[in-house]
Amino acid sequence: MKKILVITALFLLTFITVSHAQFVIGGNIGFSANNTKAEPTGDTHKITTINMVPRFGYIFGDNWAGIEVGINSSTHENTDLGKDKTNLTTIAPFFRHNFINANNMGVWLEAQAGVVFGKSDQDGTDYAKYTGFGAGIRPGVIFYVTESLSFEASFGRLAFRQMKNANPNDSSINSTNSEFGLNLNGDTFLFGVNYSFGGASEK
Repeated sequence: MKKILVITALFLLTFITVSHAQFVIGGNIGFSANNTKAEPTGDTHKITTINMVPRFGYIFGDNWAGIEVGINSSTHENTDLGKDKTNLTTIAPFFRHNFINANNMGVWLEAQAGVVFGKSDQDGTDYAKYTGFGAGIRPGVIFYVTESLSFEASFGRLAFRQMKNANPNDSSINSTNSEFGLNLNGDTFLFGVNYSFGGASEK
């Protein structure tokens, strides 16, 4: 993990030292909620997920490159089992190519790779700690309101992720899970805003 963070810092420093640099700051936010009620017991299950993804990057031509910090919080409330909460943080460099048309609208494709860590607790008691890494590609659309201000949206992700689960109370049940595939669930929908500054517009 330390090696990845050092490489990321050098990656950003290289862009920052470029003269007449055009930078972009922004972020995405996503929210999903699912409520179910079991019959005939009447037990309820409520799953709420919030994604926040602040980012900082550099613009060159139709490309963006930089780093983002993803914050994912998922809460599962069950009538019988109480409240189960998982918080994950992802630190990931990204590279994006924008396909912009004459009307300042377009689509983009973005590649990311980075590390993830976090934990789960049940009613305030920790029962799992996570560390891992992942890489993926996601598509999106973008609309420029001005040369500096833009709005965007994204849905879906093709990704690989490997996660290690360490139980603080019983190391015998520690596990490593690997996932690869196309994810189209609600928490992959993100809406964001970006602001670019420093140098001529590269849109």
